Amino acid sequence: MQASHVSDHIRFRKGRVIVVGRHQHYVARGYQRGFADGERIILVDKLNRTRKEVGIRHAFVARSHSTFADSKGQLRDEVDEEWGRIENMSIRNMRRVTDTNANLDVEATAAIKAIAALHFARSESIRDAALRFEPEFIDDYARQAESDEQLKQMFRKEYGRESREGELQELVLVRGEFMVDSNLSQVDRMLHIYNTSLEIFEPFYVQIIRPMKGQSGFSFCDSPLVNHCRKTGKTGPRDGLAIGDSDLLLIPLGRYICAALTAEQDPHVTISPSLVEYINHLTWESAVRFVAYHPKEHPGGVIPDFANWIAGANGIG
Repeated sequence: MQASHVSDHIRFRKGRVIVVGRHQHYVARGYQRGFADGERIILVDKLNRTRKEVGIRHAFVARSHSTFADSKGQLRDEVDEEWGRIENMSIRNMRRVTDTNANLDVEATAAIKAIAALHFARSESIRDAALRFEPEFIDDYARQAESDEQLKQMFRKEYGRESREGELQELVLVRGEFMVDSNLSQVDRMLHIYNTSLEIFEPFYVQIIRPMKGQSGFSFCDSPLVNHCRKTGKTGPRDGLAIGDSDLLLIPLGRYICAALTAEQDPHVTISPSLVEYINHLTWESAVRFVAYHPKEHPGGVIPDFANWIAGANGIG
């Protein structure tokens, strides 16, 4: 989905906007089914230290996640609708490999990259990092506004005059407030990261990773694409780790299949239970809050130091 930033068409605007839309999945239901028993998964809340069995319909959802308000205050859902089209097409092609052991062809490879890019763009780790740094970014931009020639041109075009001292700074702060309140900043960011990630992934190969038969399987989380640097120990945007600085790019695709995006064409592999647990623990580190797995998986292979964790946890045993 190549798209211009939706904010390109938004004019300076004063006034608060409240975006209240429907609940939307930021981890696709079709993706979750690869880890589910029917429609059921075990959902772990790292923040509240709970585990419970839930239906995928109610897991990994957020109100108005991809809905935004335009300059007239109208709620817009076309981005969420486009996500749905990408999900349906990509998951269908991906499932030919994950469910039937079919060969990894061009279409399935492109589908896996699209699923990885989509879930990276919509991940809670990206959103969490943005919420922490966005106010500082807006304030810094506002401080530099008076010397921004492009901003001055934009003002002259819209108002037909030169800006007065301090006016550009005020308008940047107003526009920043509108971008956040209308959810435009989040939607814009997701589109940019999705398109950029697809470009980064385009030359990469896909390596299929499967557990040994009859052994434990993979988990997934609210930030399904795991980017990790073994040298620094950093994992994901929460640690400030960029895709280009990662030496591991992993996305579990189902209970018994994971994909690695690699610079070299590595052979597909079957790995030991200890390596499955290693990937699951990276998934745990990647998660901001929620991790999930098949109800028949033992949680000890998903949650690091499970014995100590469960000692202070609530919910199912």
